[in-house]
Amino acid sequence: MHFLHCCVATGTLCSAATNLYVPLTFAREFFPATKGLTTMFLTHLVGVFQQWRRYNDSLRQLNRLGDRELADLGMTRGDIPRVAWESSER
Repeated sequence: MHFLHCCVATGTLCSAATNLYVPLTFAREFFPATKGLTTMFLTHLVGVFQQWRRYNDSLRQLNRLGDRELADLGMTRGDIPRVAWESSER
């Protein structure tokens, strides 16, 4: 009897939870601000990824230089991450 009672309660909760589901198209009609939110988020994500790639490329190229070449540029090895980050922001 306890088993049956538990299954009935679970079934009731599951049916109540399915009634709370709001389709995305329904939500967009009442919340128009969310319409471009996904596009903005994806655009920002792509921009962050591109900046990260530029940073890694700059970091890799600067790390290939020797100490003499870095000194000619007026840099030390400790300046490489800062310079690479500044380069990636452009």
